[in-house]
Amino acid sequence: MKFKILFCFVLLLLLLSGCPDDNDPYFDIAESISEQLNSEGIDVTLVEVTEDEIRVTYSQPVSASEKEVYGTWAYVFGTSLNKASAVPEIYRNIETLSIQCDFDDGEEMLISTTPKEILDFLAEDTDAWDFLYALDIEPLTQGPQVPTE
Repeated sequence: MKFKILFCFVLLLLLLSGCPDDNDPYFDIAESISEQLNSEGIDVTLVEVTEDEIRVTYSQPVSASEKEVYGTWAYVFGTSLNKASAVPEIYRNIETLSIQCDFDDGEEMLISTTPKEILDFLAEDTDAWDFLYALDIEPLTQGPQVPTE
């Protein structure tokens, strides 16, 4: 009987220690970003908010047009920055916003930028082409094999 009580106590401790803190502003921002993007039909799989970065991972159909993909990136960046602005002590420390775009064919890309680039684009101080050229786009997978012969 003592073993069962001890087991239940240890299990309860493990469960409680794994629960996010309700007063954690980083968790709150991540949850808010995830809820907003998912409600808009963007398949978000993970949102991470740290002291200096917001990173959103989402799934993207490879059949989407370039305009759809770029539009989704702009929307994800704008939503992330907007949600972070609700907590000024976090917002002012954000240096990088990143998106990990997981295409349904297995390819993955990491797209990063600064809050300034996003704000300039949203304020229409930067046009779409300049905004796209300012993005740091890094392939995370090898890409398709191209025959050389």
